[in-house]
Amino acid sequence: MNLLRPIVEELALLDDQRKEQETKISQLNAEIAGYSEAKERELPLVQEVESKVKELREMIAVFNSNQMSLRTSIRNLKEKNGQMDEKISKAEFDLVQSVQENANLRSKIVQSPDKIQRALEEKKLARDDAKNAERSAMESFQHKTATVEVYSKVYCFTIHLLNNEVSIDLHMFSSIMLYWILSNTYG
Repeated sequence: MNLLRPIVEELALLDDQRKEQETKISQLNAEIAGYSEAKERELPLVQEVESKVKELREMIAVFNSNQMSLRTSIRNLKEKNGQMDEKISKAEFDLVQSVQENANLRSKIVQSPDKIQRALEEKKLARDDAKNAERSAMESFQHKTATVEVYSKVYCFTIHLLNNEVSIDLHMFSSIMLYWILSNTYG
């Protein structure tokens, strides 16, 4: 009997340990069931978040495309701006040459009133044409400069939105851009 006592005690101890383990297993199974229920409850929320992330990635792709387009437009406008500067400089140079030529011709004119009058009228027309060309070139230059400024402001605003990770839909973005451009262009 003494030989069986340690075995019986060990069996009792093992049985107690088994019961404790079964209790722990039951608790863990209850926790697993709770987590599974929570996962099922949160699944629509996870799907919604994934959908929003997908939309935001698509918007970022659109913004990146728009940004590249704006950069190209700004580069093209800067090139046109440089060309307009060259044309204005040439027009100013031509105007100075015309004035010098006019002065040179005046000194050569025979002092007859009819010839002087005709020559003056021709020179006035030439001068008026040169002034009109200069004015037209200047207006075109100012228009191009204003366009470059608007594109630059749109680009800066787009970069600001992207840097601040602002989440807006394209319709709202278009409305904000239109309001912002108009308020910055017309005061």
